[in-house]
Amino acid sequence: MTTGKPVTRLEHARHLKQAGLPLNTPVEDRTFSAAYSKHWLPLMDAHAAFMRAIGEFSDTQAPGKLTLAKRRLAALDAATARCVDFMSELDTSDAEQDMHEAALLQFFITERALPFLEFWENAVAAVDAGTALTINLGDIPRWTDE
Repeated sequence: MTTGKPVTRLEHARHLKQAGLPLNTPVEDRTFSAAYSKHWLPLMDAHAAFMRAIGEFSDTQAPGKLTLAKRRLAALDAATARCVDFMSELDTSDAEQDMHEAALLQFFITERALPFLEFWENAVAAVDAGTALTINLGDIPRWTDE
């Protein structure tokens, strides 16, 4: 883990301002563990693959593209579940690194991944039921802030 003196730099200030936080909020740069990255990166890759698949289905409305989107959604759900399992393996009682990684994962899964998955599972179920579906970008729960 690499930590330095908490300093707010210009690139930090931009993000803080966008989030509505005080610009003098201390920011600390950290390096994630290899185990954390082993779970986080596949989660992000699964999300990107799902978004590509749902975009292809949206463009073509082809049944095969819907099948692909369903498989990618299932893969995203599985990657999320692996992150949940990993969170339970982190020892937050004595390792500061584990504590930070567990907190970040818990926030992301609770606030971002689960609402996103629920939205798309409901959308896919509606399409499967034959419902014409119009989705506005503002309806989709945010995966990231940018």
